[in-house]
Amino acid sequence: MRKKTSLNKLMVAVCSEMERLGYAKNSTKEFQAYAKRYGRFAESVGEPDVFSEKLAAEFLKQRYDYPSQKADKRYSSTIYSAVYSMRRLGDYHLHKSFNGIWKKTRTGFEWANKDVEYIKAYFESVQNSDDSPNTNTMRIY
Repeated sequence: MRKKTSLNKLMVAVCSEMERLGYAKNSTKEFQAYAKRYGRFAESVGEPDVFSEKLAAEFLKQRYDYPSQKADKRYSSTIYSAVYSMRRLGDYHLHKSFNGIWKKTRTGFEWANKDVEYIKAYFESVQNSDDSPNTNTMRIY
């Protein structure tokens, strides 16, 4: 059986790992909130400041009815957040790491920078195409 780890030490370690992996501050705060709820649950069953996978599964079952007996039931984002938080605690407890969320970096509008000359030429041609009232209202001065 796996040794039970102090919940406070585990929370601090997971938060620092989330920061290292580039998680948003709100994600870290949300994780801390679920971990604290788990901590209160652990206290209520007589195992304060302890993390174990079995206790986490019991917490999810009692508090969020996860997993439910209904196969077709859709879970709310609250339940998913609680599950992911317990998973992070469990993964870090077992492996001293967890899978991060790898997002594509936003590149901005570099694609448009390549076409600046074409865009300018288009606007210039529209500006000089005719003197109709509609064209005059569209002109950029």
